[in-house]
Amino acid sequence: MEIELKLVGREADLARLGRLPLVREARLGRAQTRLLHSVYYDTPDHDLAARGMALRLRRVGSRWIQTFKCGGAVDAGLHQREEFEAPATAQLLNMQALLATPAADLFSETRFRDRLSPVFSTAFRRTRWNIAVGPGSTAELALDLGRIEAGERSEPIHEIEIELLEGDAAHLLTFAHALLEALPLRLENASKAERGYALQAGRGRAPARATTPALEARAPVADGFHAIAANCAAHLLGNDRGVIESDDPEYIHQARVAIRRLRSAFSLFRPYVPRESLGDLPDRFRALAEVLGSARDWDVFVTETLPPVRARLGAVPGLAEVEARATALGGARRTDARAALSAPTYGHLLLDFLARLRARPWAAVEDGPADGNLRGCARAVLRRQYKRVCRRGRAADRNDALSLHALRIEIKKLRYALEFLAPLFPAKAVRGFVRGTADLQDVLGRLNDEAVTERLLQSLGDTDAEMSHATGIVRGWAHARAEAGLARFDAAWRAFEKLDPFW
Repeated sequence: MEIELKLVGREADLARLGRLPLVREARLGRAQTRLLHSVYYDTPDHDLAARGMALRLRRVGSRWIQTFKCGGAVDAGLHQREEFEAPATAQLLNMQALLATPAADLFSETRFRDRLSPVFSTAFRRTRWNIAVGPGSTAELALDLGRIEAGERSEPIHEIEIELLEGDAAHLLTFAHALLEALPLRLENASKAERGYALQAGRGRAPARATTPALEARAPVADGFHAIAANCAAHLLGNDRGVIESDDPEYIHQARVAIRRLRSAFSLFRPYVPRESLGDLPDRFRALAEVLGSARDWDVFVTETLPPVRARLGAVPGLAEVEARATALGGARRTDARAALSAPTYGHLLLDFLARLRARPWAAVEDGPADGNLRGCARAVLRRQYKRVCRRGRAADRNDALSLHALRIEIKKLRYALEFLAPLFPAKAVRGFVRGTADLQDVLGRLNDEAVTERLLQSLGDTDAEMSHATGIVRGWAHARAEAGLARFDAAWRAFEKLDPFW
């Protein structure tokens, strides 16, 4: 089982790796440098990739080595996969060795084997050191500089891999903390293979959206929480690079959603995962969410709130100035978000979160409610959250924005709980219940948009009569939209109350 961390950075910074006192003191022997050329194989339909597998032939000097990877997972940046190596002859796949892997049934099919062909390649210079990362723990530290190539497309490889050879993965994480202090690095969730497939498809790295965690009904509750938390971390890691490097607002949106989902998981599982078992992680993720949230609010204002106003009333004096100021302030908040995800504190947060996932201090679920396995826990979680929504909804004052905002938060938590726990229940029942909440969520979302718009308009300021008139128009537009939504609130709430809780 391969266990490694992948870190990326600028080539100029990575070139300093071997000279760091941290590395020089941890080295066990001399550095070794090799040129590595790898060819990745799959079917035209990428059947291996669809199964979470990777097959490559790598030339090391005059030898060819076949590597097949399968299974495993990525927990907040820690890659864990089964790896099978075998010698190969030139660029010929060693089918006999593949028949000795867990995918033997697949490779035994003649039609499947005949469809395997090169998809993309990598060529890089690897400098590696064996290092001591802790008492009784050794690792391979590798610096890879080169390129991924797929047809005429290519992109650079500037990364560090730390693979545990022997000992405790906690020591590997401790070493990674020290490395983040020494170099401006960030954790990378995508393997070279994943990057190669994206490059070959010409799609780049699109914003990552939430996926459903893999859950087993009879698994312990601790395993279920681990899977959900790791799923949220993967969602975040799938977007942090986009926040830093792209102007596409969807990256910030998805990164923010990932943190909201994670914080909801902390709250939903609190009876099973005591706050003290998470240390200060909830507070640190909340602080990060606030930075991303501020940037996201301005993105929505500029790209969703203002366009329909300008489309209908674009000639009104002052509207262009409102947009210009909002764009400038939004740009400043985007800079804050990029700085937050580029800072060492973000990397340390992810490593600390990963350490908690591995230590699993919440595994003593006997201290929590006696709901048995994960399926029993899921029923209890959904039951509690549904009751919270009902209490909030029945007590809500439709003329009190704070009251309705509190209801909106509870509805979102219920939605996230349904998404997390969906594999444990009939898909049709889950989809139906989620659809049944959509109108209520839309009503509450419009009311929240008005509150955010008001706050942002106040921060813009009114420097002259034209500006004041324009902000008044935007304020009135948002209020009218919210009123239209509020008129649907009672009907939306009655529809929600008629839904049949399936758990």
